[in-house]
Amino acid sequence: MAYGFAQATRHVVVHAGAIAGPHGAIVFLGAPHDGKSSLAFAAWRMGVTVLGDDRVAIAGDQAFAFPKSLKVRVGPATRARVVPPGFGFQATMAGDRRLVIARSLPGFAPYDERYPLRRIVVVERAARRRSRLASIPITQALSRLLPSAGLARRTPMDVVRTLKQYGEDGALLLVQVGEGDFEAAIEMMMGP
Repeated sequence: MAYGFAQATRHVVVHAGAIAGPHGAIVFLGAPHDGKSSLAFAAWRMGVTVLGDDRVAIAGDQAFAFPKSLKVRVGPATRARVVPPGFGFQATMAGDRRLVIARSLPGFAPYDERYPLRRIVVVERAARRRSRLASIPITQALSRLLPSAGLARRTPMDVVRTLKQYGEDGALLLVQVGEGDFEAAIEMMMGP
């Protein structure tokens, strides 16, 4: 289903996560193991609507959910207890232990719903324990977003135009996520 969606959509599909707060969607991108799934999982546990953790569709100033289950890397088995029976399972994927959570649970955005895109955030793991948020130059955001974009029916210029718009509005940010500090990072990303 996800592959068919990516090929059929007219939107730019990016390797990113996204949440929807009261003021719009926040798309967050980063390298593998930077914490996109953990941020989406933390947001879901906080009652924030999740559009995705691995892929998100963007069209101009709109963000759309992507048809893919949330798959968060797990350490202790206690994480599985937050998912009602029958709506999740643990499995090993590409050598990582994952908790796979069904998108049919409350808190996941429907695929056909649009969300105004509020911010684009680059995610990095921080060596320190506390998270921090700062603005990021368009060139640095572009170097992270462009390689992650699936451009089935779009061009790289579509990505550049989107970033330019958000860079001019001060809505391109960098979040450095401290060790286990995902909830604080979500609060910062959703803040003013």
